[in-house]
Amino acid sequence: MANILVVEDDPIFRDSVIVFLKMQGHEVDGAASAAEAVSKVQNTRYHLLLNDIRIQGELDGVEALEVIRRTCPDIRCILMTGFSDADAPLRAARLQADDYLLKPFKLQTLHQSVRSVLEKDWAGPEYAESPSHELRWLFDERLQLLEAHREVALHQFFLLVRSQRLSVLDAYGLFCVWELLELDYMNDSSPHNWPRLTLGYQQWQANLAKASPAEKNSATLPLNQFALLYARIQSGLIQSRQLLQAVRLLHDHSARLESLQAYCLYHWMWSDQLDQGDPFLGLTVNKIRLLRHRRAPSPVVRLYEGEGERMILCVPDSDDWSQLVEFELHTQRAELLAREYHHVFLVYQKDALSLEQRLRGQKVDPYKAWRILRPIFLQVASYHQQKRCSGCFSLRDIDSPPGQPCYLSHFSPQAYQEAHQKLAGGRGILSNYGTAPEVLRQPNPTQLSDQAVLGRLLFEVVHGGNYPDPALRQHIRLLGAPDSNRAFGPHLQALGPLTSIFYKMAHSDPIQRYLKLEDAIAALDAATRASGTPKGDDH
Repeated sequence: MANILVVEDDPIFRDSVIVFLKMQGHEVDGAASAAEAVSKVQNTRYHLLLNDIRIQGELDGVEALEVIRRTCPDIRCILMTGFSDADAPLRAARLQADDYLLKPFKLQTLHQSVRSVLEKDWAGPEYAESPSHELRWLFDERLQLLEAHREVALHQFFLLVRSQRLSVLDAYGLFCVWELLELDYMNDSSPHNWPRLTLGYQQWQANLAKASPAEKNSATLPLNQFALLYARIQSGLIQSRQLLQAVRLLHDHSARLESLQAYCLYHWMWSDQLDQGDPFLGLTVNKIRLLRHRRAPSPVVRLYEGEGERMILCVPDSDDWSQLVEFELHTQRAELLAREYHHVFLVYQKDALSLEQRLRGQKVDPYKAWRILRPIFLQVASYHQQKRCSGCFSLRDIDSPPGQPCYLSHFSPQAYQEAHQKLAGGRGILSNYGTAPEVLRQPNPTQLSDQAVLGRLLFEVVHGGNYPDPALRQHIRLLGAPDSNRAFGPHLQALGPLTSIFYKMAHSDPIQRYLKLEDAIAALDAATRASGTPKGDDH
């Protein structure tokens, strides 16, 4: 795992990112300004900077990276911004930042970016000094120079697409020129052609530095096919080192068949028939067809909905994942569906991967409960930024696949609205316990409604997914009233330092809740830090 420095002047966002990265096993530190970041880098060796561009102080995030790279040229960097800045992506590209994230982004997007950047190996092969002329011939400086210009140029293009500095039309024109260079590179890789190719890549890179669009079309790459590649770069599904193979895989059919990895990468980049280029989607594995993604796929872990209302988890068949697979099979949570295509496919029955089923009535200490639910709180907060509210979801709507953070798979106001209509028309009783208390009098959910639901889920997770007294299902809708407060009294000790936060979030009167969900997240973070979070594995 890596040592990471998060440079961000928003304390709530900075702490959220720090906690999330620590959940992934990294050592993480924070800095509130560029000056503080420069000072920390002088005293500590960091593998990765996660750097906001718009930051307090004399230096912005790009300038901070430039200063830090003078003394730490090998440090990797992911730049973040929530603002449209035409100049920043160009400066970031010239400095060879490793990735560029536009706020707001999902935690899964951050996870993919960090993992991809840390897995990069930009270093060339190490050759021992030897008087052997044969070995010296293999290590040709002209070829090294060509490869360096090629990689650096395409990575700059990657950053300009990631930052949305290049429109799809401008990017298409530039990529068509790149395609011609790559075809020349493929068709004639002899040493006498290296200087001409190097000059071509240098000129292409110079046009990138000016962000100059090229009026170029391709007879073999239509705009609509390139638009898929462009969208997948922006979404984080494709990294710059994978992009280096794009033209070769597009034009050379035999290259796609060299390995499963090459076959998957071709579909991941270019297929217009498979959802997000996933070569396994639609595949029939041991008589079960993979119908659709259950959540946004990562290049490593994929969760599918399969035929017969079954869930299929797909992970690489490697030592890194063998312990997880063995545990799932040993506990009989899952059955082995197949070992194919260098992957392991595990099958789960309906709802078997829900947080409700994963808890299985086992009580959870409040610190661990917060670690489990924190990704859900952040996910709901991101929905609120998009002006989306639900007011009705439960532990059954939260996927908890092994080895991955929890994820809310269903977020819609429909169930809340239907419950209100039935109650308002006198056609039903309040049987949907997943709705916020105000469903009795309020036709549409608000952000405060989601806060009440999340407060209830926090109580439920601490108590193993169950209510210790069934009557509490009714009393939680009246929390704040004397009788309901007394009913909850004997069961609040288990919440420890989170008790007052739960009470405020789940209060039956929306006015008594936090003004916004981010305030509740900050309070929960502070409470667990102040109380000294005990060590232990996440659920």
